[in-house]
Amino acid sequence: MAVSKSKKKNPMLTKNGKPRLGPLNLAQLTKMLDETSKPKIKAKIRNAIARKSPSSSAGRATDL
Repeated sequence: MAVSKSKKKNPMLTKNGKPRLGPLNLAQLTKMLDETSKPKIKAKIRNAIARKSPSSSAGRATDL
């Protein structure tokens, strides 16, 4: 029996080939925003940047 090799998936992409934005930092997100040309992905990257920016956490009521 021959042993078949399985392909190693890229952990930064989903099964559909879309980028995973969660584990990226602000520098990586801004670089990706400059490189991409798809408007839908740009909007998702902008939302991820807004979520990760320090100024966005100031408006949250976390200390109730």
